[in-house]
Amino acid sequence: MGRIKLRVLLMLSLLGLVLPIVGMAEVHKHEVDYCGLCGKEVANAHVKFVVTYPGGKQETLGCAGCGLSVMSVQKVEGGQTMDFLRGEMLDAKVAFYVVGSDFGACCAPSWLSFSSQKEAEKFAKGFGGEVLDFDGAMAWLAK
Repeated sequence: MGRIKLRVLLMLSLLGLVLPIVGMAEVHKHEVDYCGLCGKEVANAHVKFVVTYPGGKQETLGCAGCGLSVMSVQKVEGGQTMDFLRGEMLDAKVAFYVVGSDFGACCAPSWLSFSSQKEAEKFAKGFGGEVLDFDGAMAWLAK
């Protein structure tokens, strides 16, 4: 953009007129979620976890490790975790988890969720880690 155009845009922006004039009236906001436990940006949607508290308030967490940790110490109504392979939310209590794989998406150790035990086992075979159901994951966190 030339110097004159930049000066004009700067002057108009000071007057609050730049958006309608240059046809940018529609501004897209990129909402960024941050993990409620570790504070990291929820950058990989395939590992996010959502906890529902009594009363319906929800909190997004960065991974199954953070979500399960919250569920293990706080009173919650439930949790939803993202199936790592399919990108679909599922009830945390029916998911299978791979903890400690070589694939790290949020925290260490890495926690990934799967809707199928067979798929979790195949993933762990290739990338390492231990396969746990919900009760096993809660017991692992209690160690």
